[in-house]
Amino acid sequence: TAVMGAMMVFQSCTDDDMVTVQESNIPDGYMNICFKADMSDMKTVQVRAVDPDGIDVQNISLFCFNPYGLFIATVDAVADNESSTSGTFSANVPEETKIIHFLANQNPALYSDNDFVNKTEATVMAEMEGASGKMIYWARFEASDNGKVLQTELASNGTVKMIRNQAKISIADWNTPYMTVTGFVTTGIYAFGTVAPYSSEEGFVWPGNEEYVTLPYNKSLMSDIEEVNTKKEDYVFEHENSLARPVSVIIRGISQGETTEKYYRVALVDSEGEQLLIKRNHSYVLNITGKLT
Repeated sequence: TAVMGAMMVFQSCTDDDMVTVQESNIPDGYMNICFKADMSDMKTVQVRAVDPDGIDVQNISLFCFNPYGLFIATVDAVADNESSTSGTFSANVPEETKIIHFLANQNPALYSDNDFVNKTEATVMAEMEGASGKMIYWARFEASDNGKVLQTELASNGTVKMIRNQAKISIADWNTPYMTVTGFVTTGIYAFGTVAPYSSEEGFVWPGNEEYVTLPYNKSLMSDIEEVNTKKEDYVFEHENSLARPVSVIIRGISQGETTEKYYRVALVDSEGEQLLIKRNHSYVLNITGKLT
């Protein structure tokens, strides 16, 4: 069963709680915006695809584009408190900014503003891959116009929801009448993934019922999988999960009536036996409802 995973929520600032910024601290041609972020409900899970500290938010970058959808600059959001996972953030963005892509946890060493000059948001964001070992969070905001309109609409918008760039795989019950699970691992998965969901027909989309995924140019598979994990969740990048390149879950456990551990391969298919797309920000839960062979 595929269900929507949890989402991180950013709340933009109202006029009453705007961060006070000295005019002298704002570069010429820039304006200051602020937004609230609350990631206190984020759960740290040690997983193979993400480092133990890779799920928490470490940094937030704003990719700014002008009214023509062309790249202007990237700016870093600054927290108004000592915590990098909650509170109020502010950033100085170019005055001609109309579109902002919020990106959390992307490694700034992987890109340079010089690489994006005169490029569209589709070229910049759709092709960008996630940093290794980090859960990337993304959101897109577009104002009706640039300048002060962006600041006003960002505040009045209320919340900016950010989504994970990976899917979660889990087993609902590790102790069933049919077997006792002692570990599992997802195999046949990509080692790289994109940071944002994108379609050449629909543009940037919120992941839902669309029948496509946004794949990286580098389609190398994870190749160092030698044993199952005892963690309860596995995070993986998007995958088309085709018959030619299927994703499998290897379950280790003791089946009913047996005393030794064995391994079982489970295909990720729907009730009709069709391969399931593995989509970001979705949770795929395996239910063991009979004896495995």
